[in-house]
Amino acid sequence: MTASLLLGVTWGLRRLPIDLTAGYLLEGPAAILIRVLTVMPLSNLFTWFYLKTGGSLLIALLLHTSGNILPNFGFSQFEGAAVLLVLFIVIIAMVVSGASRAFQQKSG
Repeated sequence: MTASLLLGVTWGLRRLPIDLTAGYLLEGPAAILIRVLTVMPLSNLFTWFYLKTGGSLLIALLLHTSGNILPNFGFSQFEGAAVLLVLFIVIIAMVVSGASRAFQQKSG
């Protein structure tokens, strides 16, 4: 779980220059915060799928790609839809993270 959250922060900060100049739902520092808070639950979901598929990177690649093609279907035009999508992702990530034994196993 900790590694997944750290990956989410790193993933969110990776787009720092874009968020400062072009924004992400907002502009400036608020855009960075929104980006990081958005990708942290996504990181949890990707990690969960990765663990549940025995370490397959293909599923993470397919999940990431599916998110990248949403603008091609017009979803980037609707800020309200983006907010609902983020809320949906956060709820699912919380349920998956709390209920999954994959996140509760101790390495050793």
